Amino acid sequence: MRGTRYPTIEHAFQACKTEDLAERAVIAALPTPVEARRAAGSRSPYARAGTT
Repeated sequence: MRGTRYPTIEHAFQACKTEDLAERAVIAALPTPVEARRAAGSRSPYARAGTT
């Protein structure tokens, strides 16, 4: 997340749900928070390996 600017807190929150840097860039580039949420889908930040 360091070095990446997100237009809203929602964008940043949704980007945290993936470790894929390309996917984070896509989320950061979306124009609205609603689109960021849709792009992230139903992924949970707690579903990462080693966090359950």
